Amino acid sequence: MNTLYLGGKCNNNCWSCSNKIDVDKSFEELKKEISHLDNNKPVLITGGEPTIYTYFFDLLDYLNKFDFSNIKILTNARIFYYKSYAKKISKYKNIELLVKILGHNDVTHDSLANFQGSFDQTIEGIKNLN
Repeated sequence: MNTLYLGGKCNNNCWSCSNKIDVDKSFEELKKEISHLDNNKPVLITGGEPTIYTYFFDLLDYLNKFDFSNIKILTNARIFYYKSYAKKISKYKNIELLVKILGHNDVTHDSLANFQGSFDQTIEGIKNLN
């Protein structure tokens, strides 16, 4: 599997996360990395939180030019709380979202994410993707 690390920006502040760098790679830098990936293997997009990357949809469009069979995105899905964002990603057919849920309820999840309301946004985001 190919791994594409976008950078460290995230909309959570998880206690367990060792990725505390608040800088993302430039789109040009990522395009260079993509040119060296094996398009016969899936791509895992990770970060920080990939869905808040400034050029997230530009990146997906660029990856699709290389005919990757599957693009996996490791996400907290909070951004999909916004229906327009969930609708926008639905046009991509080769996307698999790997959603991180940090607990069985809002108290546990929000505590681990260190962000009040993150559990509710994640759950609503998942619902909006259906």
